[in-house]
Amino acid sequence: MQRRAFLKAGALATAGLLGGPGVRAGSTRPSRRRPNVLLIMTDDQGYGDLSCHGHPVLKTPHLDRLHAESVRFTNFHVNPFCAPTRAALMTGKLSDRVGVRRTLNMRNYLPRGETTIADVFKSNGYRTALFGKWHLGHNYPYRPIDRGFDEWFGIGDCGLAATSDHWGNDRFDDHYSHNGRWERAEGFNTDVFFDRTMQFIRGRRDRPFFIYLAPNVPHFPWNVRRAWLDPYRERELPEELDNFYASIARVDENMGRLGRFLEAEGLAENTIVIFLTDNGTAHRRNVYNAGMRAHKGSVYEGGHRVPCLVRWPAGSLGPPRDIGTLAAHFDILPTLIDLCSLHWPDAPSLDGRSLAPLLKSPPQNWEDRNWVLHSQNNRETPVTWTSSVVLTQRWRLINGRQLYDIQADPAQKNDVAAEHPEVVQELRERYEAHWKRCGLARKQPCERPIIGSPRQSVVELGPDAWMLDSETEHIWWQGDVRRGRRINGYWPVEAAQAGMYRFGVRRWPRGVDAPIVGVPAEPKADETVVEQKRWRFPECQALPVAAARLDIDGRSQTKPVDEASATISFEAGVDKGPVDIRATFLDADGQAMCGAYFVYVERMATPT
Repeated sequence: MQRRAFLKAGALATAGLLGGPGVRAGSTRPSRRRPNVLLIMTDDQGYGDLSCHGHPVLKTPHLDRLHAESVRFTNFHVNPFCAPTRAALMTGKLSDRVGVRRTLNMRNYLPRGETTIADVFKSNGYRTALFGKWHLGHNYPYRPIDRGFDEWFGIGDCGLAATSDHWGNDRFDDHYSHNGRWERAEGFNTDVFFDRTMQFIRGRRDRPFFIYLAPNVPHFPWNVRRAWLDPYRERELPEELDNFYASIARVDENMGRLGRFLEAEGLAENTIVIFLTDNGTAHRRNVYNAGMRAHKGSVYEGGHRVPCLVRWPAGSLGPPRDIGTLAAHFDILPTLIDLCSLHWPDAPSLDGRSLAPLLKSPPQNWEDRNWVLHSQNNRETPVTWTSSVVLTQRWRLINGRQLYDIQADPAQKNDVAAEHPEVVQELRERYEAHWKRCGLARKQPCERPIIGSPRQSVVELGPDAWMLDSETEHIWWQGDVRRGRRINGYWPVEAAQAGMYRFGVRRWPRGVDAPIVGVPAEPKADETVVEQKRWRFPECQALPVAAARLDIDGRSQTKPVDEASATISFEAGVDKGPVDIRATFLDADGQAMCGAYFVYVERMATPT
């Protein structure tokens, strides 16, 4: 069912459910008072980045306590990168199937027709909120507030210091998108996200809540208070590792604070808490990895096997224990539908499977499962077998060639493809079926932000959303803009209505006081904050821009750029439907230098 049809059906169902507990479509079993749900996912923290998993340096006492009180899935998998994992988590479907195959260039935008976990909970009468990292689109209709979340406070695309992030954010006293508008909040960003979570919970008790809490740590840049590094200094670790651990410890401290808050509010017993991470550890050297091979981005086990802890004291889940059954992020949605007895009318088939039977009691007939994961596939037409893994309970087939018996060889040291050709052939056939089912053999359609909609009057387009001229290049962080990287691309958008539009072309984003040919003043550094030299913003470089050119579906306009201009404004008629936008800076000879990094699009008022 398309998202719009589902929401309409869900709204009708909710009208009958708000007076009492929710039930699933077709279910006749009675249900208890509906539980609250806290779905917590950190960014770039691996399976080994917990002291309860044997880490020799990092101490995470509050997460260790959650681990001790939870049902623990020890064979749990996600995608090797951020946005594909988040798409699968939100939809209950494989990221290949929904088309989110990479982390930027609009390939991270969750297709507008997909129903999200927030849609499902909202249609069942829950209050819904996202605090933290979304990474599935920051323009309409891809924002969290367009996808079922009542409240959104956080980061829309990529992460800290991405070109779509507020200029100059460094984790302290940052600006965040609050329901589509920038808002400043004092404090370290992890603390802020937990503060907002508790504020939302405290606000109302008339309805249960579903909260997706997604701190964007320990993802770099690792910018922390100097005092937070004290536990690691005596070990003489590499400096970036100190900061990585301190970032995780800050999450742990906030987990303790949140746990105490739930207990004080009388909500701890009937709140389902699920903790997981979005890919393997981001650190590649000198890091404890629980015996697994590789790290974030890899299709070996260390790239996609992550912790998953489920705690619900009132849910009759039985004693805390480990479950080694193969499970994944796209299982979370069907599991919560079961646990919360949610109405799910005429739902499309999901790739995920409810883990409720495993949580409640060991099932008698739990058949083996298999699925395919890819790392980022950057080409518009994907290439078979590129950075792929086929998973079953026993086997891992890597790139269609290497075979590992994960039960006998969890470190993936011995390729046994030659000894088991029949297994290789069977898993290759499963991969090919997946390829065909997901339609990956054809050029993939691109999601398009909508301009000219009353839901978002001004659409901001930045270079991390470019469709690039070269499939081997990318641009994502503000440092590339600061140093004037010579790269270009175009933005595919869709006009909601025909008419005249204004396009504001800029070198620097709005809010930065500098002309196109100049550089902004640098803020004074906070000496209490550690900023890694490796990730410190490079100095801003001036560009000798003489003119700006705007191309709208092949129609060009060019205007000169003077020394004082911060914005060059163009006006152009646009037809309703798909539109491709390209903005380019030109030198004194009229030659293209690079793309104009930011364009702001708004529909002009119709003359009366």
